[in-house]
Formats: sequence, C-alpha cells, structure tokens
Amino acid sequence: SQWGFSPDISAWSGSFPASNYDAVVYTELNFVQYKGPTEPYDYNDPFASTPVDSVVRIIDFVNDPSVPIYVYECWNDGGSSVPGYYPFLGENSIPTEAQKLAYYDTIASSSEYHEWWVELMAAVQLARPQANVQFVPVSSVLSFVLNSPFLRAVPFADLFEDNAP
Repeated sequence: SQWGFSPDISAWSGSFPASNYDAVVYTELNFVQYKGPTEPYDYNDPFASTPVDSVVRIIDFVNDPSVPIYVYECWNDGGSSVPGYYPFLGENSIPTEAQKLAYYDTIASSSEYHEWWVELMAAVQLARPQANVQFVPVSSVLSFVLNSPFLRAVPFADLFEDNAP
C-alpha cells in the first residue's frame, strides 16, 4: 500500500491471508475505455498487460475464493467527455444543464463506458470462473440517480473535485 498516515503501519507485513482483509476492491483507470478490456494498455509494458490481466492478477494474488473481489465501476474521465464543463477549474463559463446531462449520459447504464465494464467482468469471469468476483456499477447507477429531478439541481462542482472524477 502506497498511501497512509503517520504512523505508517502497513497491513502488508506478510501474506494476503495473514493481513486479515476480508474483501478486495479493484477499479480500473478511468481513461482506458477507448479500447477493449482485452486489449493491452498504451504504455511501455513488456508483458502487454490488459485490464482483464490486471484483475486476474489480483484474483491470483488473493488466491482465496472466500474473499470477494469487488470490481468498482469508477467515473468516466470527464475532461474528454464534456469539454468546457469545469468552471471551478478556471474556465469562466457556467455549465449548462445540457452539458451536465451529456456527461451523465456518458456513464449511464446504456453507455459505451458502462458496456466496457460489462465486457471486463465477462472476460474476468471467463478467465477465473471459480473466483468470487462481483461488479459494483457505481457510475452508471449514480448517473441514473443524479439525473432524477430531485438531485439534478446539485451543482457538478459539489460532487467532483476535478475533471477526472
């Protein structure tokens, strides 16, 4: 674990079973969904790893079917989805309702972004059918909730701290 607070006491002093963790939460980078989850990442990786490989590597590391692996559907990279929508980062325009709805549409359960996560899960389950892998569709569910009439009025800047939620 790279993050921590002083005193920095790590839970990684031994094997995974000795760590007393009872679940693992994994999320993928939020800017790799322009290509399929079985395609290699676009960086200098001698192993040509894919997002599916990353999840499978975690499953193999945990090596315990009683420990659930939660794949967390993170927010889409807003910077490329809705240009000009982040006035709190220095842009002067006030976002329109259409811009906000356009962003939420990019992460809705009917979106290509959500389908990417569905494909990831299918490939992981095919690769490790005995693993206890569960999908947590956060961004697609929140897109639905935030589009409700009651929550539609919540300013985008109150929900996100930058343009890559």
